[in-house]
Amino acid sequence: MNRCGNNGSEASLDLPPENKLFNHISRPKLLSDPVLLDGAGQAIGIWVAHTLKTDFVIFPVSMEDVRFYTTAPDSSGTVTCLARSSMEKDDTILSDVYLVNPDGTLRAQLKGLKHKRIHMSDKFHEFRGSRKNMFSAPWEIHGVRPDPFRNMICRLFDPASMDFESADGRVMRTALAYIVLSRRERLEWGRLQKTGKRGTEWLLGRVAVKEAVRMLLKRDSGLDVWPADIEIIKDNNGRPVADGNWVSRTGIRPCISLSHCRGKAVALAAGGSEGLGVGVDMEHFNLERINFEKVALTKEERDMISSLEEMDSTEGTFRIWCAKEAIGKALGVGILNRLGDLVLKNLETRTERMDFKVEGELAKDFPELVGKPVTAHTFRDGDFIYAVAVYKTSVHT
Repeated sequence: MNRCGNNGSEASLDLPPENKLFNHISRPKLLSDPVLLDGAGQAIGIWVAHTLKTDFVIFPVSMEDVRFYTTAPDSSGTVTCLARSSMEKDDTILSDVYLVNPDGTLRAQLKGLKHKRIHMSDKFHEFRGSRKNMFSAPWEIHGVRPDPFRNMICRLFDPASMDFESADGRVMRTALAYIVLSRRERLEWGRLQKTGKRGTEWLLGRVAVKEAVRMLLKRDSGLDVWPADIEIIKDNNGRPVADGNWVSRTGIRPCISLSHCRGKAVALAAGGSEGLGVGVDMEHFNLERINFEKVALTKEERDMISSLEEMDSTEGTFRIWCAKEAIGKALGVGILNRLGDLVLKNLETRTERMDFKVEGELAKDFPELVGKPVTAHTFRDGDFIYAVAVYKTSVHT
């Protein structure tokens, strides 16, 4: 950048020494170098960042006219970019750009180049391309923290200050997806974008669990990986599994679980010891959904909840539902159609601990759990109910 003023800027753009845009054409004949035209837009972006204190991220949206006066040269060189720019009232920047060759001749003119300002939160701006800044925050499991939870990484993603459904928010959401997702995950994301908020929650869940895995790898192996280096796939039972080239390097395959609801996401990551399973579930405390209690709870459980003085029966129903879901995730099985195979036997309101026994088909699949308590810890935070569970083949807690 040579000069910046209130109404524009001047920059020197160095052309690349070789054009490697096409594998099959070594020296393509182009009307103008596309890298040069992009450089003109970057110069305007730098001028905006120099001029504005907030909302200085811009994207090109249209151009009134472009004229080329010479073809792209065969050699490298420096082109002067002269841009006259103005801030408009509708959050846009209008620019007329002149690209001048070293001999003073006009090379190209871009007239009416229009950029739109994007309202981006400071947190998102700091997050882009950073290994240090994370979107999620440490998440403390309320109440008693038994041994299996002490070394677990727990993260909560609550984008309260970010609206991912507005026009500007959708830009940030797409940028976030391309930062954190692997190539294969992007294909799934592309299909989910059409589902609106469901697709957003899926993305937030991926952010939370990837950041939990990143922190676990950093703590246990000293390895610092990018979010896109962590790929969340599903095993044969549909359980999420963290994968990547780092598995062979570290010998660590973390055990993970995630849940998302109403724009929030939580995630757990634990060291991948053999036979370990973790589960987390969250539900919004919505009274309109209480009609599912006859499906989620046995008569014995409904009677137990109704007899409690320390806990509202509606809240108790949601806690049992979340607890069963968390246990199902820890066991690595779909519990939705097997809710009756987990029966509540003990509820400690002081520690918010729930003990279940396994019956039916679940007892056949996990005979080692027959006659032993299967435990989940539940708690309420605001309008959300949470539950966490840990399962280990040799020692169950």
